[in-house]
Amino acid sequence: MTIFSGLAQLLAKFFPFLKLNLLYAGIKKNSQEYITETLQKTIVFFISTTVVLLILFFFLGIKQYAIVLIISFFISFFFFLRFIFLPSIRASKRIKNLEKNLLPALQSIFVQINSGIPLFEILTNISKAGHGEVSNEFTNAVNEINAGKSQIEALEEMVVKNPSLFFRRAIWQIINGMKSGADLSITIKQTISLLAEEKLIQIQNYGARLNPLAMFYMLIGIILPALSIIFIILFVSVINIQANMAKIIFLGFYVFILLFQILFLGMINIRRPSLV
Repeated sequence: MTIFSGLAQLLAKFFPFLKLNLLYAGIKKNSQEYITETLQKTIVFFISTTVVLLILFFFLGIKQYAIVLIISFFISFFFFLRFIFLPSIRASKRIKNLEKNLLPALQSIFVQINSGIPLFEILTNISKAGHGEVSNEFTNAVNEINAGKSQIEALEEMVVKNPSLFFRRAIWQIINGMKSGADLSITIKQTISLLAEEKLIQIQNYGARLNPLAMFYMLIGIILPALSIIFIILFVSVINIQANMAKIIFLGFYVFILLFQILFLGMINIRRPSLV
């Protein structure tokens, strides 16, 4: 445990972004604790992978057992990196969930303020309204207020721990309005207008980016596979390759196209506007 802790303290210097990503991902651990846990999981994964590969090599009659350690090391290294970057991935998902539900939540706050409902009751209502991560954030703020913090302090703490720029900007507007004694309905209305404009801009940019992506998909996902299949059929016919080898070639090509389709869908999903 001490060895892992010392190594984790050293590795933490190479991943300075991890502390902030852990905070934004909602993982209640510091960098050293998270890396220590990741190292422990990696060692277990390395041992398990080595044992499985040794058994596989034994049954296949392959005696180059040194290769097993090399393969296990590289697989475990990527396993380690996956866990290191996992908080960043979770933070990105949180940002999308927050920004997707932010506009409906602000519109609800605006309606409730105009109805004369007290702010604390509005915060409680939003926490129970089912607005995804936005409701979760307001739930934490309500709990902090019930524990004795002022509304402004609870909202400020929520802003500090939040990864979304749009969410932080909207809550800061509310905080500044509360501090200055301004009419919150006007402040929130302006924030909603700005977010609506930003949403429209994001949709327009997304549409502009989809055009070249669609052309790229037509080329790589439809035209190139069709031509490649014709070429493979001619190649197999001329070279007179065995039937099993031909099946393997077609299967490999099918797997490649399938992976490309999944990758392309992932690209589209990543580029999707966060406010939509």
